[in-house]
Amino acid sequence: MARVKKSWCEKLEDSKDLPKIIKPKGKGALHLGHRMLVPSPLQVDAQMKKVRKGKVMTIAQMREKLTKENNATSTCPLCSGIFAWVSSHAAQELEDQGRKRITPWWRTVKAKGN
Repeated sequence: MARVKKSWCEKLEDSKDLPKIIKPKGKGALHLGHRMLVPSPLQVDAQMKKVRKGKVMTIAQMREKLTKENNATSTCPLCSGIFAWVSSHAAQELEDQGRKRITPWWRTVKAKGN
């Protein structure tokens, strides 16, 4: 039996019990009491929507904002990047369906501007 592939919008809406704060162990836990936010896809999407016309935001800046808003020490860089990618694909999916107001994914860039 073949599984039906989820749309990007469905992936964006699927929170998987996120957000959550974890306490990393091992080499990643530099300080005792380190609290890392694992954001939800919708949290990342909401941050991307806040970038005003004519401005850009790096993934690192987005992570800093999420960290402060959630009273954490850091935000997971891997999940943040993946969820930004999901958000951009979901926005494109909505645009293809004729929606005019979508997440301005092109305003969120990597550290070197690409």
